[in-house]
Amino acid sequence: MERTPGSFVEETVGTLNWHWDETQQAFGRQQATDLIAYLRASLLRQQEEQQQQQQQQQQQQQQQQEEEEEELLQQKENKNKTEQQNHTIGERSAAAVYVCAADEPSSSSSSSSSSSSSSSSSKETGLACSWLGAGRENIRAAAAAAAAAAATNSRNTTSI
Repeated sequence: MERTPGSFVEETVGTLNWHWDETQQAFGRQQATDLIAYLRASLLRQQEEQQQQQQQQQQQQQQQQEEEEEELLQQKENKNKTEQQNHTIGERSAAAVYVCAADEPSSSSSSSSSSSSSSSSSKETGLACSWLGAGRENIRAAAAAAAAAAATNSRNTTSI
């Protein structure tokens, strides 16, 4: 068992009390009483200081833990914002989708019926192109139209 100053003082007070008669003979009654009182007060001060140090350490650890948790929460919020911004940028970058397929009667039936689409036909290239605005529905419609056109004539299908 490790001996600390507090345990030494406690043992000394116990010994002096246990051997009260010898203590009185060595120091005199009043001096022995004062010595024991002093040692007990010293022991109490040491215990209070230790408790204060422990409380300060606990408070520091708790504050550090709270700061770390707050930092992790802030990082998570920043990550969520970044992901949301990237998602929005991704949708915006897909704002214009052109689907071109061979200009055949079967490919015109595969074009999208979206309200924001427009079609044009080029006699020079022999391609019918549909422009679809941004949005998931239009992107899905463009993908479906491209897949249908690709199935109809895979050599002349281009999706940009």
